[in-house]
Amino acid sequence: MKKIIYISNPESQQIYVWKINTEHNTLTLIQIVDVPGKGQPITVHPNKKYLYIGIYPQYSIVSYYIDNNGLLHQVGIVQTYGKPTYLSTNLEGTILYCASYSKNSISVYPIQKNSLPSYAINTLYNITTCHSVNFDSINKIIWVPCLKEDMIKLFYISKSKDEYLINTNSKNIYLPLGSGPRHMVFHSNGKYAYVINELNNTICVFKIEKEIPKIIQIIDFIPKNFIGKCWAADIHITSDNRWLYCSDRSTNTIYYFNISKEGDQLFLVGCQKTEKQPRGFNIDDSNNFLIVAGQKSNCIAFYKINREKGNLVLISRYKVGIEPIFVWILTIE
Repeated sequence: MKKIIYISNPESQQIYVWKINTEHNTLTLIQIVDVPGKGQPITVHPNKKYLYIGIYPQYSIVSYYIDNNGLLHQVGIVQTYGKPTYLSTNLEGTILYCASYSKNSISVYPIQKNSLPSYAINTLYNITTCHSVNFDSINKIIWVPCLKEDMIKLFYISKSKDEYLINTNSKNIYLPLGSGPRHMVFHSNGKYAYVINELNNTICVFKIEKEIPKIIQIIDFIPKNFIGKCWAADIHITSDNRWLYCSDRSTNTIYYFNISKEGDQLFLVGCQKTEKQPRGFNIDDSNNFLIVAGQKSNCIAFYKINREKGNLVLISRYKVGIEPIFVWILTIE
């Protein structure tokens, strides 16, 4: 079994590929991939054989084959309507979604049998400042946080064809003014969702109900006596649903929350100072490691997770490309 880390570095137009040595808790750089543009969002096909990265100013999605050692080989490219901000797939790996924050749009790309996306079958316009596309496979809902609208747009998927977002039933959830919903994660029981809000450093806990999800908790992670601009970024949850982590770029900090057994409440436990401007981070599927990308330090920080207490223990730091943003950790059996 191999654990591979992929880091997008838009300003050097590279993907750094690292291998985790779980026995010695070290990282080994195994590949630096030159990308045909400034690559930001990354996602991986559910079959774990293909990686997709959105690039600009060419406005495209580049596809890479992942070999048995985790190395990347470019195999395709498809144009996008606007600058890609976020990429995700449905559970079956038959559709790729692309959010464009600057173009206020969501585009839908069918994924062919060879795992390569074809040209967009549909683009939804006027989805103002959409920052991510999140597929709730249990409840068949696509959640699209619209940052400057303080709103999350919901698309309900009753049939497989609805996943193309053509004439799909949709509803809106409105958050408190000045929230700025950005990214989100789901509890594996399908009952709760957690949304990080960029503009006021809060997390909204949603109870997912039949009619429309309802906010049941809002918890902030603003430091005591903090004066300045809130600038929250990323959010991730451990696969055992015990711990939730989020990053704040204003204070260069990772915060960690304990999740109630049911999943309906968060409890702020502590924080960890980290790399400068931690825009992206991720957690491996064993819940042992957390990797943070410092957009302004040009480094990644490699942490061990205390699975009982949630705190992070810094193992080491590594130089990467220029302005690293997205982090993806893949386990290859």
